[in-house]
Amino acid sequence: MRADATTCMKTLAAIAAALILSACSGSRPLVTAPVPTGTGTGAPVSTPPSTPSTPTPAGFAGCVSTGATQTSFACMPAGRLLNGLTTWNGSTDQTLWVPGMRFPLKAGPAYLNSQVYRYKGGYDPNWLGPTGVKLGAQNDPGGVEQCDTRNYSYPWQDNFCEQRAGSVQGNLSCPGNSGHQGVDIRGRLCRTNDPANQVVAVSNGKIIAIEPHYTKVLSEDESTYFNFMHMHFASRPHTKAQLSASPGGIAVSRGAVLGNIGNIQQGTADGTITVPTTRHLHFEIRMPIVNPSTGNLENVPLPPYASLVEAYQRLQAGTP
Repeated sequence: MRADATTCMKTLAAIAAALILSACSGSRPLVTAPVPTGTGTGAPVSTPPSTPSTPTPAGFAGCVSTGATQTSFACMPAGRLLNGLTTWNGSTDQTLWVPGMRFPLKAGPAYLNSQVYRYKGGYDPNWLGPTGVKLGAQNDPGGVEQCDTRNYSYPWQDNFCEQRAGSVQGNLSCPGNSGHQGVDIRGRLCRTNDPANQVVAVSNGKIIAIEPHYTKVLSEDESTYFNFMHMHFASRPHTKAQLSASPGGIAVSRGAVLGNIGNIQQGTADGTITVPTTRHLHFEIRMPIVNPSTGNLENVPLPPYASLVEAYQRLQAGTP
């Protein structure tokens, strides 16, 4: 009886924490969904899900590309990373956490691959590219190397859980409980603030944060957060002043334009870049979830690779 009572109290505490977070954030957290298991060579981050994953839609067989440069869409398997700092892989989870979501760029082609370990990547001149050659500092004045055509070609390669030097990113969905919390996507053109690289909302919802280097959208059912990072500040049609005048958030519809791809890593309120990054969109899917290992409510980044592949295939087919 005592053990049952203890379990009951822990459950009530977790639910109470969820309700508190909901009241503070205006969101409706998920308190029953399982935390995905990191499936690389590191130690598992949690117990396997106790409930079935969202089923993969008919016709989606995952990605099986061998990695050769291709002109038509192809993709490497989920979790197969370019390893510059560690030897483990990423998460092979192919759950469609947001079934039917729209691809976060208005139009293709788009190229999902590492901003760090490919050509012109990394923040440190000693970091190595995929061939083991030092690539140099990330942002030279002309930005020529990051526009290497090999960065703008298929196949896609997952970079969720990728390890970054000097910045340990906690991530329960990854081996070792750390790694890149989203995925990086290059647009059609290697340019900053070009309308060919428009970023759009992936679902109906509301904008709840606008900062120099990111916009945060909460889904309509208030279960899921989407982070859109590095957009060009001046390209965003919504402003912090508008958000301040809309305490509940700024309503946006699925496919609504949020801005253009930029290269802001850190910046000031007027959009002045203080620290640049490569020209890309960093995209995250997050859900407040009770970690079954600890009973604590955590805002967990979820593996978005499968959802993005499926959404991109629909975009290419003209049914985004």
